Amino acid sequence: MWFPPTRLRIYLELLTFVSGLLFWISTLHLSLEKNQGNIPVQTVDWDRKQTSLKHRPVTSTNTYSSENKPQRSQILLVTHGRSGSTYTSAIISAHPEVFFLFEPLLLYEDDRWPPKLPLYRQNDMKEESLQKVKEMLNCQFTNGSLVERSLTVTTLAQVFQEFSACRKYKETQGADERVCFEMLRIPCQKSHVTLVKTIRIPLPWTLNMIEENPNLKVIYLVRDPRAVILSQMLRLRNRGNLTLEQSLDIFCPRLQEDVQAARELLSRFPKRFKIVRYETGVMSPDHFAKELLDFADLSFTEEVETRVRALNGNSSGFSLMGGPVARGGPIKEMNKWRYKNGRPTVERIDKSCGDVYGAFGYKPLLPTMDLSSQESLLSDSGAGTLFDSESFT
Repeated sequence: MWFPPTRLRIYLELLTFVSGLLFWISTLHLSLEKNQGNIPVQTVDWDRKQTSLKHRPVTSTNTYSSENKPQRSQILLVTHGRSGSTYTSAIISAHPEVFFLFEPLLLYEDDRWPPKLPLYRQNDMKEESLQKVKEMLNCQFTNGSLVERSLTVTTLAQVFQEFSACRKYKETQGADERVCFEMLRIPCQKSHVTLVKTIRIPLPWTLNMIEENPNLKVIYLVRDPRAVILSQMLRLRNRGNLTLEQSLDIFCPRLQEDVQAARELLSRFPKRFKIVRYETGVMSPDHFAKELLDFADLSFTEEVETRVRALNGNSSGFSLMGGPVARGGPIKEMNKWRYKNGRPTVERIDKSCGDVYGAFGYKPLLPTMDLSSQESLLSDSGAGTLFDSESFT
């Protein structure tokens, strides 16, 4: 196409201006990335840093010497969404010897999900999900976005910052980001425990995992099913617009499957499988923490005690995600469902899920009970429940 000389000059000047503007914007973007987190990206040789990391001690207040440090173990914390797993994992990861990865399958929920059921309820990606969790438990990291998301809400602030900065630098250079994974692999392997917390792996799936991996321990966290389902309906994404009735048709059979799997795990692997109740952790946090750490072969130090007490108060001294794990305190959070729902709704849940209450140690709502009172809906965790260890030995 032919342009008159005047118009051609105008187009050339406009093109020059746009090119200069784009160059200025890209320079500003790199400058901001360089200064983010006070990390001088252009002065960091990440390939050299990978080598130096092998000789850098991991920052930790270890209670073990190199001679008596136990073998590294792996712990998988599984439960249903809105059962208190963030609170429970925060207690375990309060120990400096724990390398914690939070919900490593969360990003899959955004990319692929069943057309009617959200991934946290029914996972149709079993093999892919199990493989990814196994890799992370073994400190094998291959997906940068997945790992970065798993670290953003943990206490591994320094590790996350360095890994994130390395990825950004490699991206600007068009280079392979795999060198950055060494920053995670080394502290992960040097830790005593690798902890993965997920609501996206059903308990029955862990049977094969624990059979195949002698270093794996599984913790199954339970909470009052009424609290769980009502909180799910309120707080979690409901892409299929399921009603309470439809949700109970999914949720209650899953709990029955969990009971069967838990009985088998307790019978076959009594020292490597543990079931804990969220309400017990809220009401007796120190005892709960000692029980969890003992299962993980970790000591309950003064540092851990301080962090656990901060979690259970309104203190800002320690939090998992830059804010309180339970707003207003865990006890208030634990009982919130009782004040926001009427008796007919709760009785409907009792009718659908009541078959599992005895195994988990919960009471149905009796006609004489006032739902908004302080009367406990917990039963003794003794004979007939999954907490009665003598029944499985």
